[in-house]
Amino acid sequence: MGQFFIGVPGSIVLWRLYYEHEAIKERIIHLRSQQIPKVQAKIPPREQASSASKDAMIAALRQRIQKLEKENHDLKQQVEVAYGLLHQQV
Repeated sequence: MGQFFIGVPGSIVLWRLYYEHEAIKERIIHLRSQQIPKVQAKIPPREQASSASKDAMIAALRQRIQKLEKENHDLKQQVEVAYGLLHQQV
């Protein structure tokens, strides 16, 4: 719970009050439990990504993954060759 006091002026004092005085600690917990959760802002429908846009993004990401997987495979092969050459020299 100490993270609630980070950056707050006098935070060391607040931290000590919170942890050293059970009544204050219980009051803070009680007040926090009564707070109304913040409502997340909803994006208007016209500003939301369309299904086609999402599909295009997914396709582009899949292509990128395939490219990176191939590159990773090629690099692993190069490492194997390099280890083989190194082993021959020793």
